[in-house]
Amino acid sequence: MSRWKPVDQPDPEVLRQQYEIERKSTRELAAFYGVSQRQLVRWMRASGIVGRPKTENKMPTPRGGTHSWGPAISKGLSVSDKTGKGNLGKRGPDAPNWKGGTKTIANGRVMLWSPEHKRYYPRAWFAWKAEHPNEEVGTGHVIHHINGDPSDDRPENLVKLTTAEHLRLHRRQEHEYIRLLQSIIDTLGGTYPPMHGME
Repeated sequence: MSRWKPVDQPDPEVLRQQYEIERKSTRELAAFYGVSQRQLVRWMRASGIVGRPKTENKMPTPRGGTHSWGPAISKGLSVSDKTGKGNLGKRGPDAPNWKGGTKTIANGRVMLWSPEHKRYYPRAWFAWKAEHPNEEVGTGHVIHHINGDPSDDRPENLVKLTTAEHLRLHRRQEHEYIRLLQSIIDTLGGTYPPMHGME
């Protein structure tokens, strides 16, 4: 059976050399010594080593160690100059994972990119605006799919409702669905919700 053995604190001068001169991060040093960052910071405080301000810290280091762009930064180049990917953190057509401006979200609704607002909007909004150019789908309003299919954005399937009307409508539909389900179960002689193990 192996027992936990405490790790000896390194020589304060070696630790100071690694942290202040070699500019290693506390994460790198903790991994090097096989201790937590918290333990490493305790050792640093005991040795009188003052931590660097967060604004002075270099970019976060990946788990593997050093950055691939470290030499580029030391030469005064930006990350985009080194990698050729000047679109890091961008949205829309400039983003590295751009797929044409159309995406489907979890509930089945199709979203389209709006270059004017630099964000995605439901495709139903664009279909509604095409049929009603003088009307806005402003705050407090939603576009409802009459047949309940969020991917069916035909103009005849869309209606503009206030948020309160939309909520009322869906509550009513939910209650009607439960009543219908209960009547089907009653005709079959069961209970709702089904009581398993009670037969």
